[in-house]
Amino acid sequence: MKGILSRAEAIKAREREIDAIVVSAHGGRNLDMAPTPAEVLPEIVDAVAGKIGIVADSGIKSGGDVARYLALGAGATMVGRLPLYGLAAAAEAGAAECLEILLADLKTTMAFLGVRDLAGLRRTQRRPKACCVFPETRNML
Repeated sequence: MKGILSRAEAIKAREREIDAIVVSAHGGRNLDMAPTPAEVLPEIVDAVAGKIGIVADSGIKSGGDVARYLALGAGATMVGRLPLYGLAAAAEAGAAECLEILLADLKTTMAFLGVRDLAGLRRTQRRPKACCVFPETRNML
């Protein structure tokens, strides 16, 4: 189920035995005043942790964005826009290159954070507010 942006919605999805949710601002809520997924992800993870899968989406432009979502508790991320740009520019090879660049940037971000693997990102202590982890999260929409 895509478009979850609150603890209450996540709990309803869990109660309805949904397998996984996508915490996303693109689930039919294209409002600039909606909370960003990074702002609500910690409370959603706490509400349904381990019961259903959590994927984060919206505004991913770098490996740092992927790292942020994983550190906040997402099990995976979606990166639709970047490979589409590559596809438009250079067909399948362009899409593949965009994903390679994203992966390289994620590895660089992880090195700067001092983590060796994705599990290390997931163990990163979450802060009460996502904006304290990465201040630019307020501009993710």
